[in-house]
Amino acid sequence: GKSVGPVGEQITANAPITKWIRGTADLRVVLGASVTAIPAQGASIFTYITGIQLANMGSASVLVTFAGGLGSILGYSIAPAGGGSNILYPNALKTGENSAFTASISGTASVLVSAQGFTAKI
Repeated sequence: GKSVGPVGEQITANAPITKWIRGTADLRVVLGASVTAIPAQGASIFTYITGIQLANMGSASVLVTFAGGLGSILGYSIAPAGGGSNILYPNALKTGENSAFTASISGTASVLVSAQGFTAKI
């Protein structure tokens, strides 16, 4: 059956979920390089990122850039000094086909990234 919202609108998923995935990236010893959090999932497969957690053990806030392959930047977040952030995406970040989800920082900082999502063929 269909799911219907409060004013009669049809509620649908962004994409049919093939499998749930998760991964991490350690940005503690890199300078500007992209680090893979979730690897490419194969031909004709897209990765949808629904949640990201950042942890910064360092003394400086740092900009984190999220990318999805094929030259695409999917978004940004700040990893605050001595803190972190928990991001939920109601409309998931979508990588390119058969592309990794990566994170990078503009300098050297003590940042760890966790990401969760799902894969789909569209």
